[in-house]
Amino acid sequence: MKKRLVATALASAAIALATALPASAGTTGTTGEEGSQNCISRSVSRSEGHGWAQTCDGRNFNGWIQDDKADGRCPYVIAYHHGGGESHGPRVGPKGKRIDFNSYAGGNISDFGIGYQTC
Repeated sequence: MKKRLVATALASAAIALATALPASAGTTGTTGEEGSQNCISRSVSRSEGHGWAQTCDGRNFNGWIQDDKADGRCPYVIAYHHGGGESHGPRVGPKGKRIDFNSYAGGNISDFGIGYQTC
């Protein structure tokens, strides 16, 4: 009987705690002047370079990108669109160069990645 009461109390406490904490699935929710916004923020990397990008309105995205390898390849951030398609941020190179950017996507952004092109 005592074990059942302890188990019930622990289950109730876990449910109360779970409903009180915000969910987190890799996106960041922020509150701005316009009210609550759902932002997507990601670090991206591959051997050619690394960076970071975010969007809060689903169309405009900003961040930074850095070239990490002297290989003739210039990395860039990819903004993937809901339902297919993608938009690219600016390319960066040579090795060691880092740039900040602000870009506009041609579709609603669902996630970010990184790509490269020959410089």
